[in-house]
Amino acid sequence: MAGEPTAAQIAERDELAAALAPRSPAPPVDVPQRLDKAIAAWLSHLGSLAGSTRKAYATALAGFARAVGGPDAMVHSISRAQCIRYAEGLLAQRAGGKALHAKTGRAQINASELFMKWAVGNGRHTGPNPLEGVARPLLTRSDEGGAEAFIYAGRVAVNLRAGAIQ
Repeated sequence: MAGEPTAAQIAERDELAAALAPRSPAPPVDVPQRLDKAIAAWLSHLGSLAGSTRKAYATALAGFARAVGGPDAMVHSISRAQCIRYAEGLLAQRAGGKALHAKTGRAQINASELFMKWAVGNGRHTGPNPLEGVARPLLTRSDEGGAEAFIYAGRVAVNLRAGAIQ
C-alpha cells in the first residue's frame, strides 16, 4: 500500500539527491602559480621597501610556504585549515628553547595575510582570503615596550595589574 510520499519523505529524498549529485569543480583561478613564484611576484609588486622590511616579509613567507606545503605548492590550493594550523604552529614555535615572541608571530601572520590578500585580488587564489580573521597572538603593553602589562583585544585594553578596562 504505497501511497503518495509525504512532504518529509520528499524533502529527505531531495536532500539525499543533492548530497549524492556530482559536485561542480572549483572555479578556475586566473593565474595558477606556484607559491615560490607568487611570493617573488608579490615582493616585486611591493616596489621599494626598506631592506629590513623586505627581509622580514621574505622570512615570514618562507615560513608560511613551509607550513602550507612547500614552495612548489600551488597558491590556489591553500586552504583555511592549513592557514589555521600555520598560525597555531607559530604560537607553539620555539627558537633555541625560547618561545617565539608574540609580536614576531603576529607580524609573520600579518605579512602572510597581506600576501594572500594580494593573491586573491590578482587571480592566484579564488578566495576568500584563507588567513583573514585567523587568530593572532595577543600583545601585551610590555610587548610594545610599555611599563604596564596590557592585553589589547580590538579597541579595548585591559590593564592586568589594575584589573581595569580602558
